[in-house]
Amino acid sequence: MVRPSVAKLGTNFRCYVDFDVQREKSFLNLETLFGNDHPVSMEIGMGKGLFMQQKALDEPTHNFLGIERVKKFLLFSASRIEQMGLGNVKLFSVEAREFIERFISDREIQNVYILFPDPWPKRRHRNRRLVQKDFLLLLREKLKDSGVVHITTDHKEYHQWICKQIEELEGKSFISLPAHRTEYITNFQRKYEKQGKDIYFTRLQVLRSQ
Repeated sequence: MVRPSVAKLGTNFRCYVDFDVQREKSFLNLETLFGNDHPVSMEIGMGKGLFMQQKALDEPTHNFLGIERVKKFLLFSASRIEQMGLGNVKLFSVEAREFIERFISDREIQNVYILFPDPWPKRRHRNRRLVQKDFLLLLREKLKDSGVVHITTDHKEYHQWICKQIEELEGKSFISLPAHRTEYITNFQRKYEKQGKDIYFTRLQVLRSQ
């Protein structure tokens, strides 16, 4: 079988949304996108999509929006999603921060998953890290009142950095929830657990005054 090309993602896979941030001007209508009003969760940097595939299969009345900029990973994930017949997944190849800020309406998302983001370990590159205080505050705007941010990393210093970003928000914008390993894993988690590496889990629930 000939593998579909990256250039034809949009024509080969129903789950892929060919979205041009330069052309689009308005917020996404998630109910129209998915064809229902089920709760929506978002995974940022989904890689090959193992986590999302498992969740979407087990939760057919929940919708999943995946963001991944690396087209070869997106292609792999889209192929698997189509093979599994998952109609509750939509994939976007966009820059996460701009996409979320400009195209996701406030209080629309139930969960945001950030699983094994690039740790950018060099000090001079830390401003490139996805998990920053201002980004967490942006996610808070887009999350429902009961919404939760889930963050997982194998990088100890990055985990400490994440905890530092949360400190000023704790009790004001978010509350920390007990965090532990779940039955749903990513390819990275599977790899690192086999290597015996420590995995650090963080969960934050929106705190919002009425």
